[in-house]
Amino acid sequence: MEKNFKIYLLISIFVFLSGCGGGGGGSSGGGSSVNPDKYIEEGWNKYEIKDYTSALNNFNSALSGNPTSLQASKAYTGIGWVYLQLHNYDTAIQNFDLAETKNPYEQDAYVGELVALCTRQKTEDWKKAVEVGTILETLIKSTYQFLYYPYTKYTDVLCLIALSYYYTNNYSEARKRVNTVLDKDPNNNFALLLDELLKIKGY
Repeated sequence: MEKNFKIYLLISIFVFLSGCGGGGGGSSGGGSSVNPDKYIEEGWNKYEIKDYTSALNNFNSALSGNPTSLQASKAYTGIGWVYLQLHNYDTAIQNFDLAETKNPYEQDAYVGELVALCTRQKTEDWKKAVEVGTILETLIKSTYQFLYYPYTKYTDVLCLIALSYYYTNNYSEARKRVNTVLDKDPNNNFALLLDELLKIKGY
């Protein structure tokens, strides 16, 4: 069951890695005439169509235009999600950390970091994922949804937090999140799989 679950996790976590393309990065433009909000918006537009090189250029251009802390946080968040789609989890996490430093309430950055940690799956990542999840649970509401691909909902976030608790052997906390998800969405496949794993552990 554990082996099957790991295979399932790698191929199906929100289909995060199913549409990768593009590449590269770097900044373009710059100077006092830069409008950070405009570049951030355009960056997300390019992200949505999987033009990741252009998305990175736009987000980096936003950073070159003397952005506010909130604008910088959004730009770093965008860069993080681009690198997440490019399977570059280390760089993604670095940018999510920068986004959180600029704005400790940037929900999309914490969600992205949680996804990156759970997808990278280094031994130390599960403990870190629990820490990120703990912060997220103080920030997001049940109506939360990441507005860009992949359209991650509150229940998706709770499943990842439950998964993180599972892999740190904190089955009781994992069970709480799984039950919450199943109460809201009884047919949630990810939660149902976690439910079976927790039953095997006696939870």
